[in-house]
Amino acid sequence: MNALDQAHREEGLSTLIVVSEDALGQAATADYCTQIRAQYFAGLTVVFDPELALERAYGANDLVMLTNERLEVVFTRRGAPLSAVETALLDELAR
Repeated sequence: MNALDQAHREEGLSTLIVVSEDALGQAATADYCTQIRAQYFAGLTVVFDPELALERAYGANDLVMLTNERLEVVFTRRGAPLSAVETALLDELAR
């Protein structure tokens, strides 16, 4: 995700990583998010959702969503491979 963000940041990509739970299934904490950001998502914005609001709203964890500049959801897929995310991103940027 870091490489995708860096490659398209100048085109308007802004990446937000939402962490709901830790590896043991416990509610995420600020400390855990800091650790995850340092380990996997350096340079990206990482927030935590310990009450699973995003999962309740969209029915899934491991969810990738893309929104446009009007914050309209233009892509949603659970467990999306990076290639699918990039294809959807490029399609949206071409509009």
